[in-house]
Amino acid sequence: MTRARLAVLTCFLLLPCSLHAQFPSSLTPQQRPPASTNPTARVRGWYRQFFNREMDRGALRWINDLQRGVDPNQVLAQILSSDEYYQLAGSTPEGFVRQLFDDLRGREPTRDELRDWTRRLQTLKREQVALALIREGPGPQPPTPPADADYFAELEDAIRRVGDKLEDLSDDIVDELEGKRERELVRRTEAVTDELRAFQRVARPGMPRDRMERAFDKFDRSLDELLEAVRRAAGGRGTLRRSADHVAQADQRLHLAFFANQQPPDRPNPSLLRETEALLAQGKQLQKTAVFVLADLPAGNAIRRNLNQFVERAERFRGSVKDGADIQRLRRDFAATVDPWSAAVRGINDLPPAGGYYLLRVQAQRVEQVGVWLQRQLQAKLDIPFITMPTPPGKR
Repeated sequence: MTRARLAVLTCFLLLPCSLHAQFPSSLTPQQRPPASTNPTARVRGWYRQFFNREMDRGALRWINDLQRGVDPNQVLAQILSSDEYYQLAGSTPEGFVRQLFDDLRGREPTRDELRDWTRRLQTLKREQVALALIREGPGPQPPTPPADADYFAELEDAIRRVGDKLEDLSDDIVDELEGKRERELVRRTEAVTDELRAFQRVARPGMPRDRMERAFDKFDRSLDELLEAVRRAAGGRGTLRRSADHVAQADQRLHLAFFANQQPPDRPNPSLLRETEALLAQGKQLQKTAVFVLADLPAGNAIRRNLNQFVERAERFRGSVKDGADIQRLRRDFAATVDPWSAAVRGINDLPPAGGYYLLRVQAQRVEQVGVWLQRQLQAKLDIPFITMPTPPGKR
């Protein structure tokens, strides 16, 4: 196993094993030490989890304590009682208690719990309160409705899938690249993995929706930037492009799982029109390229016919967006573009990896990226095939 795969896998060893069956022992997934007994790995995981940053020199104290055999729960309580953690919690007793409940129990404290634990801080040190919460375990948990249990089970599965694909991507970066580009992309992949882990930590029953969405948006922006950087660095390396595509597909399913229980707004946000214009412009460019590239190919007739139909329906969809149509009509008009587009994608994926055909795939990916964004905005539950990127001849 390569060092990059080990690095990303180490991050995922810190992830909870289940989102809706959260507490198989007396410690919650958040407070339980990482599976690794390596003191450095444990403290690094805690810093990323509770401070959202990498270790500094001050972390040597906690590492040394673990190496000397100090109880990990005691070390964790000291970290959670630090001035930095207290400041992140708002520098108030109430904020400190709320943050501990959020990090250790994955929920807000009840009014009685907040009053009780805040009073304890009047006579106990922060470290003693943190240790008491750690040793108490999760405490009473509200029952999860069956519908929510199904939702979080699907969400957990989608998160795991993205994590697996990120691990594969990191490994392929090491295999395909070298030098500074490899190190930078591996570092960015590890950072995105950490943000996925942060999202998983809050994606649980009882957690405020706005907090889940903040963590999700942060991860999603970083992932989009990573995939764009990987595709630029990949050039003609088909293996690396395919690996990035697999991550993008897993991310699309994660979007659908995360927003499955949410009602979309009556009107999409203003950026929808801009992206709809981009979809149509990229579709027309692909349409023109197909005319020249597929001119002498018998199978090209079907691809061009499907692309023509796609552009026609994309124009109709743009008209609906301009007219301010309601969300249901926009979903229907967007879904109408998917059938001809899917047929065109299947035809393009069957083409050999020659120069002109490769260019066709690259341009089709641009349409695909805009389409995925629109699908997310509309929360349209559609199964759309992705463009595959084989390695061009001469670059194998």
